Amino acid sequence: MTPVRVLHVTDSYVGAGVSRVLERLVELTPEVEHHLLWAGDSGLVDRARERYSTVTELPRGHGRRILATSRVTARLRPDVVHAHSSWGGLYARALAVRAPVVYQPHCYKFDDGRLAAPARLAFREAERALARRSAATIVLSPHEQRLARQLHRAAVTAVVPNSATVPTAEVTPTDVVPDRVVMVGRICSQKDPAFFSDVQRCLRARGSTLRMVWVGDGDDGGRAMLQAAGIEVTGWLDQDALVAQLSSGALYFHCARYEGFPVSVLDAAALGCPVVVRDIAAFEGTPLTRCATPESAADTLVDAAAHAATRARLRAQASALTTTMGSAAQRDAVMSLYTRLAGRPR
Repeated sequence: MTPVRVLHVTDSYVGAGVSRVLERLVELTPEVEHHLLWAGDSGLVDRARERYSTVTELPRGHGRRILATSRVTARLRPDVVHAHSSWGGLYARALAVRAPVVYQPHCYKFDDGRLAAPARLAFREAERALARRSAATIVLSPHEQRLARQLHRAAVTAVVPNSATVPTAEVTPTDVVPDRVVMVGRICSQKDPAFFSDVQRCLRARGSTLRMVWVGDGDDGGRAMLQAAGIEVTGWLDQDALVAQLSSGALYFHCARYEGFPVSVLDAAALGCPVVVRDIAAFEGTPLTRCATPESAADTLVDAAAHAATRARLRAQASALTTTMGSAAQRDAVMSLYTRLAGRPR
């Protein structure tokens, strides 16, 4: 039997987030023939060519990208088109293509509570119009599933959890007093570098010597804000350097304003890092410690730096999360979806 052929469409193939999730899916499903239609970081092209059967770059301009997606789909004749994030979802669904389209939003833009009401409405209505052209929507959390069904009551949703993208490590009994707080993600409004900067100021007001480190890159203004607050910005790191940042001596704090479900939280958990997150809908129902304000986040981080028992509790919460969001669950869920849409037996 020929393998299931999947065309992935994304404009966000950069050093974290979507690209890491995508590469993890490819790694977990070697029996699938994966193709990539992409825009993003040109430095990742060689790495992408090692992973996908074909790699095709999207042209500039949304109209040209919509047409390119239609042409590449007609040429490759995939069993499934897997569209990633808002723009990828537009490119794959603006014109009817001869393959079922799986849409994975990786968080909905209209979920951003700080957007002006007209902008939120525009994003929501665009998603609503395109939702009818999705054969299925991949969601990462109950919150994201609710949003998908609000857009289209008959929406077919599939929960495909993310899983850690780094080699897992045994958590040893040896406990190291943390010297830094790490956040991983693109520097952009969604990830909210201003909140991270406010936590830094709160830590200093409490006399803490914890260093704040942002792993990632993006918006120039956001980077300047972080650096002005005394926060180290590393840029994107390769896997070994990322593991080093999240291993011994680190606390992980995820400060994003809204999310699907961030793979960086799972990476930190897999490496035995104590994890604290912002209190947002994506983390509802998880065992993680959630903080609603910079002040409460700073208090929790200071407590974790000072007390081994707090660190042990945060590690245990993060470890519990990985039991439901692991590689086996991710593989089973995505293979079930691909084979069903392709009309193949499991």
